[in-house]
Amino acid sequence: MSVALARSESSTPGTGGLSLFLVPVCLPPFPTPLSNNILLHRLKDKFGTRAVPTAELSLNGTRAWRIGAPGAGVRQIAPVLNITRVHSSVSSVGALMRCLSLARAYATVRTVDGGKLLTAVPIHMETLARVSVLYRALAHMLFGTILLLGKTECGVASKAEETRLRLLTPTLKAFAALHAVSAMEECMAALGGQGYMEETGIGRLIRDSLVEKIWEGTVEVLAHDLIRASRGQGVEEFCQWGQTIISSAPKKTPAIANLQQTLTELPTIFRKTLNPLLPRSILILFGHVASSLFLLEHAIWSRSHDESNAETDMVVFERWVGGLGQILNEIKSLEEGVEERIRVNGLVVGG
Repeated sequence: MSVALARSESSTPGTGGLSLFLVPVCLPPFPTPLSNNILLHRLKDKFGTRAVPTAELSLNGTRAWRIGAPGAGVRQIAPVLNITRVHSSVSSVGALMRCLSLARAYATVRTVDGGKLLTAVPIHMETLARVSVLYRALAHMLFGTILLLGKTECGVASKAEETRLRLLTPTLKAFAALHAVSAMEECMAALGGQGYMEETGIGRLIRDSLVEKIWEGTVEVLAHDLIRASRGQGVEEFCQWGQTIISSAPKKTPAIANLQQTLTELPTIFRKTLNPLLPRSILILFGHVASSLFLLEHAIWSRSHDESNAETDMVVFERWVGGLGQILNEIKSLEEGVEERIRVNGLVVGG
């Protein structure tokens, strides 16, 4: 059994004409696979995710039953998109954690320079620390979004929380997919030649995780989805939530002040979406701000409860917030000479 979006003959053009249909893969009294006039052409030879087969199908005379009102298919399928995008993010973050765990374990047993463990090599630990900070940022953003999804599904979320979930879902999926694989490559390199061997599993994890940049929307597609979701007062409400977290901090450090300043500028940046070059960078900025807020929220909680990791949690937050400046500079550069940049981009790509 499957569901599909399809257009009836009398439907309007665009996504507004798509309806949701229930499509049985087989029909009685012929329970054999694909008996509902569905022709399987081939299984695709994919780069990764071979455990999830992908096929080319033809539907010719296939029977289907419409679910819900005509033209409401996209609206009906939206809750499923939320779940699949969060699931995609879980896959990205989980794969990164597995690779990081292998790199950590390897560093505790691999010796260099006459018996020195990799854990005693500063430059090696600096690389693993950068990956660890990224993992923590993605993990906190992921589970913060999952909390909102759970509250929404249980009907106990406030309107502001539902709006925040709408903003976070496409951002999380794209942000995690964008950053996870490059960090996984660092973990592979941290194992040296052994990391390049299939037996470690890192190669398969990287191949499988690369698809998260494509399935359920590329970064560019999700960036435009974020822009659509930001219409209205959603960004302002998000900033109010962020200011609440910042105001709960026991003292205002330079890192917190940096985050607060960026949060203040965020609504203005979102109003610049007529610039066709900005959506991707806006998504990356929003993802960095959101993950920073989740890290700060945890660091404040950790310190207020005298957790043993309180110092580490605050250091992770401060290091992560340090990356905001580069993203803001990129946005400023994309605001200058837009038409000329678009023209020159064509020349650069065309060679």
